[in-house]
Amino acid sequence: MGQFEIITSDELIKRLKGRKYKWAQVHHTWKPNHSHFNGKNHIALQQGMYNHHTKVNGWDDIGQHVTLMPDGLWVTGRAFNSTPAGIKGYNTGAFMVEMVWD
Repeated sequence: MGQFEIITSDELIKRLKGRKYKWAQVHHTWKPNHSHFNGKNHIALQQGMYNHHTKVNGWDDIGQHVTLMPDGLWVTGRAFNSTPAGIKGYNTGAFMVEMVWD
């Protein structure tokens, strides 16, 4: 099970300082979407994505480093020093952001 935290943009910027990435990957969800967000279920939605990625896709962790929620808060995902599971052939050196989409 993932150890997720809800953080602000300022906190995310602090955590990214000094890190070097080749590029950013920005993805959006199909599910969950805005209708699933109730303003209090940040961690539950992230846990659902983690469960899908690990149990259905067979990955070792959630695909993204962070998820942007509809209220502008972020939820941490895989460790920032870990390669994301986002775009085959383009994951090494990438930082991956997932956005809960409408």
